[in-house]
Amino acid sequence: MDAIVLAAGCSRRFGKNKLLFQIKGKPMYRHILELLFRQQEAKAVGQVVVVSQYEEIFLDIKKHFKGMECVKNPTPQIGISSSIRLGVRRLLELPEASEGCFFTVADQPYFTERSFQKMAKLQREYPNQIIAAAKRGECCNPVIFPAKYYPKLQELTGDVGGKAVLRKSMEAVRLCELPGGELLDVDTASDLENG
Repeated sequence: MDAIVLAAGCSRRFGKNKLLFQIKGKPMYRHILELLFRQQEAKAVGQVVVVSQYEEIFLDIKKHFKGMECVKNPTPQIGISSSIRLGVRRLLELPEASEGCFFTVADQPYFTERSFQKMAKLQREYPNQIIAAAKRGECCNPVIFPAKYYPKLQELTGDVGGKAVLRKSMEAVRLCELPGGELLDVDTASDLENG
């Protein structure tokens, strides 16, 4: 399984670049990169593609996360679909791309390795199905898409994420119930207070 990290958001509601905001002594985006780096070292994850607009993130990756691919999103204001398309395109250019991809965002700093492993186990059991993190039956990020869905993901436009593909393929979705606090997307400073 490969991974794509979406880290190009403009943080409009947060008021400043939330991905650089310190949580537990490190920038928010680093939590998911460190988790995926450990999974790469354990051979549980193959290629990792990080899509961002921020040079600070790319410099950190080049220095500390060897083996991760950096993709610049020059038009993040278009919406998350632009990052998804860029990430999938880069993944398909890489040798040995796997048959599935863990799509995650960089603003879920409480997501744990235990939850990653639970999703990865389901993906191994049901490799042709979409594995979606869920909170009380509601689909959330992250999502694991089999490679057969890459063309549909590359057709997304505007501020529309993978959930648009997921909603059209509900018969192929398997939910993975996880602790709600881990699935918190940090959009505002108050989310951190409530998280």
